[in-house]
Amino acid sequence: MSRLDEVQKFSKEFEELYSKYGIIGFQKQCFFAKFVEDHNWEADLPNRKIVFENLGSFKIKVVGTLNEDCFHWADQSCPISFSDELSGDVIKSVREFDVKEFKESKLEFEQCEGQDLWFHRLTCVLIPLLGALGVYRCSGVVILIMDPENPLSMPTESKEKLLIEGSYAFQDILHPLCKPLDQKAGWLEYLKYHGFEFAEESDEKGSYIKIKDHQYMISFDGSNVVTKIANKL
Repeated sequence: MSRLDEVQKFSKEFEELYSKYGIIGFQKQCFFAKFVEDHNWEADLPNRKIVFENLGSFKIKVVGTLNEDCFHWADQSCPISFSDELSGDVIKSVREFDVKEFKESKLEFEQCEGQDLWFHRLTCVLIPLLGALGVYRCSGVVILIMDPENPLSMPTESKEKLLIEGSYAFQDILHPLCKPLDQKAGWLEYLKYHGFEFAEESDEKGSYIKIKDHQYMISFDGSNVVTKIANKL
């Protein structure tokens, strides 16, 4: 059995969400991780916040718990009980999507090398879908990092840098165990999310996204697989 066969299989509906949001989620997680770096932190679940030393505090939400063989959503069947204020609206938001993985109380997965990549897929969808900055695991509790509690000055990225970071994030999620099925859908959503102006074109060789004012062009084959990312200058 190959490693590809060992990895948890997701539903078609989940794969569509991952294709659209995977690049956004991964880029946001990397950006936040770079921002907090190795600063000490402490999660304060009763007060619904996480504090990073010298950086301030952020609101948090609990999405579930994770152990060696399954992920539990933070609903009534979860082994750990969480208040509605901490997790209720998150679970309600997730359950509104007609996705099998979001409707079940727990998700079991095989004991395999792909476990971390399975969790990576899930969090890359949840971060943009629920408006989070990132995801942390705190002693088995999976928390979403939400808005800063105090007027915290987080750095902003230039459009050019967002294009470069998007390209890096895209290359990273192309690992055979976690690449999106529809790569064009992911790029379109990423560009919309960050407010880029772009135009779509196609010819007998495939389709293209031309990003206005930045001279970037992304080329796709007939299956929406990226064939080239280039600066036209």
